[in-house]
Amino acid sequence: MASDLPAGLTSQDVLDELAQVNSSAGFASSVRHRKFLTFVVEETLAGRASRIKAYTIATAAFGRSDDFDPQQDSIVRIEAGRLRRALEHYYLTAGATDRVRIVIPKGTYVPNFERVEGGGIEPPLAPPPRAKVPTCRAGRGPRIFVSHLEQEGPDAGFGSFGAGFARQLIMGLTRFDSVQVFGIIEGDGVATHPDLHLLAADYDVDFVLSGTVTFSASGLTIDLLLQELPSGRFVWTERFQRYLIPAELIHLRNEIANQVVQRLAQPYGILHSRALDSEGESPLHIGSYRAVLDYYDFIRTYDRARFADVRRGLERAVAQDPGYAEGLASLSMHYINAVRLKYVDGGEAQGLREAAMGLAIRAVHLAPNSSSAFHALALAQWFALQVEESLSSYRTAMRLNPNDAELTADLSLRLAMRMQWEPAMQLYCEAVTRDPFLFVLYRITAFLYHYSAGRYDAALEEARKAQAPEVIYTHIMRAAAAAELGLEDEARAAVVQLERVDPDYGCHIEEDLRSRNLHEDLIAALGQSLRKAGLSSVGFSARPRSQARERL
Repeated sequence: MASDLPAGLTSQDVLDELAQVNSSAGFASSVRHRKFLTFVVEETLAGRASRIKAYTIATAAFGRSDDFDPQQDSIVRIEAGRLRRALEHYYLTAGATDRVRIVIPKGTYVPNFERVEGGGIEPPLAPPPRAKVPTCRAGRGPRIFVSHLEQEGPDAGFGSFGAGFARQLIMGLTRFDSVQVFGIIEGDGVATHPDLHLLAADYDVDFVLSGTVTFSASGLTIDLLLQELPSGRFVWTERFQRYLIPAELIHLRNEIANQVVQRLAQPYGILHSRALDSEGESPLHIGSYRAVLDYYDFIRTYDRARFADVRRGLERAVAQDPGYAEGLASLSMHYINAVRLKYVDGGEAQGLREAAMGLAIRAVHLAPNSSSAFHALALAQWFALQVEESLSSYRTAMRLNPNDAELTADLSLRLAMRMQWEPAMQLYCEAVTRDPFLFVLYRITAFLYHYSAGRYDAALEEARKAQAPEVIYTHIMRAAAAAELGLEDEARAAVVQLERVDPDYGCHIEEDLRSRNLHEDLIAALGQSLRKAGLSSVGFSARPRSQARERL
C-alpha cells in the first residue's frame, strides 16, 4: 500500500498521525471513533482496502455478531458521518498544523492520506486584508452560508427531508433584509462547501450553518451547528426532537425551520448578537486562535490539571497579539477562575485579580461591542468588590449577546448570591435550556434559591449533582443541606472533603464568602448550617444567625 501513498509520506507517518488524532480530546472520549478510525487506517495501509465495508467495520471494529445486516442496522453509516465531522473539527482546531491528514471521503469508508506542506510548525498567518477587521463588518449585515444537512438512519420515505429542510431555512432567512444568505444548490439538495477557508474567501461569509437529520423508529432529531468564520468557533448548537408522524412530516419540517430562522435572524437573535461581538484586531498567529479555543474547551470542565497549560497558551497569545481583544478577555477570565476556584491564594491571587482587571479594561477599549470583553470586565469588577459596577457590565454583555449560555448562567449566579431570586432563576432556566451541560458550579444558583427558602431536600439534590471534588463550594452546599435535613453521616462526609481541600477553611469562611459578595444573610445562615455539620472553628461577626434565618 506504501506505493499508493503521496510522495514523501510513509506508512509510519500515517500511523503516527493516527496516534496523534486518537489521543486528542475529541477522540479520547469516544471509543467508537478510535476503533473505527484505527480499523480503516490499518486495513488500508495493509493493502486490504477492498475489505472495508459496513459489515467488516461492524463486526471487526464494533464487535457486532456475524449475523449483522447493514440493511437493517445503520450503525456504521451513522458513525461514519460522526467520524467525518470529528475529523473535520480536529483539523480545524488541535490538528490545524499537523503535517499529515486523514480524510474519509463521503460515499466510502476507505480513508485518504494527505501530506500538508509546511505542517508541524506554527508560522504567523498571512490573512487577506479583511481578516484584520471584525466578523460582520460595519456597513453590512451578517452573511450566512447554509450547508447541506447530512441525513442519518433509515431512508425509507424520508430521502429528501434533509435537502428540503435546508431549502426551507434558506427561504426563511432570505425574508430578513438584514441577513445575506448563501448556499450551493445541486439537484434536490443543498451542497456542502468543500473547505471552510475557501468558503470564507469565495463568499466573504461570517457564519456556516450545518447539521444532521436523524430518523429512528419513532422519532426525528435535528442537530444544528452554527460556526463562525474565520475563527472556526462553534457559537451556537441546538437539538430539536419530535415524535415521528409521517402524515405531519412536512408540517414538522416547516415548524422547526421557522423556529431556527427566528432564533437566528430576529433583531436580537444569534446572528446579530455575534455581529455586534467585535473582536478587535484578528491575531496574526494561529496559536492565538488555538489558545482561545483551548480556553473555551477548558471552561466546559474546569479541569485543574489543564489550568497551567491553558494559562501559558493565553499568555503567549496576548504577548504575540496584544490587539486581540478576545485573547485579552479570555486570559482575564482565566485569571479570575484561578482566584474563584482557589487554584491560587494569598499574594498571587491578589496579583491575578489586578492583572485580570487591566486585561479586561484593555479588551473593552479595543472592542467596545464585544460581549466577551464586558463579561471579563464584569468578573474582574465582581472580585474587586465592585458589585453594582459588575452587574452593570454583566447587563451590557447580555445586551450584546443574549444567547450566550455561559454568560447567562454566570449572571444568574451573581444575582442569586445577592438574593435577587426572580431574575436569577429566570436566567438560570434560560441558560440550562440552551446548554444542559453547563459547568456544575452554576448549580449554586439553584442550591441557594432552595436553601434560602428552607427547601433543603431540593437544595441537597442540586448539591449532589455538583460533582467537582476540588471545588470547595460543592462540599459547602452538600454539608449545609444535609445538616439541615439531619443527615449526619452525609454532612460529616462533606465536611471531611471540604477540609481536605482547605484544612483551615472554618477559620476564614466568613472572609472568603464576603470576598465573593455573598449576601450577609446567606453567610450567617450557611455558618449555622456548617457548624451543625461539624465544621470546626466556624465563627462570624455578622448579625445573630437566628435573625438571618428570619430574614431568609
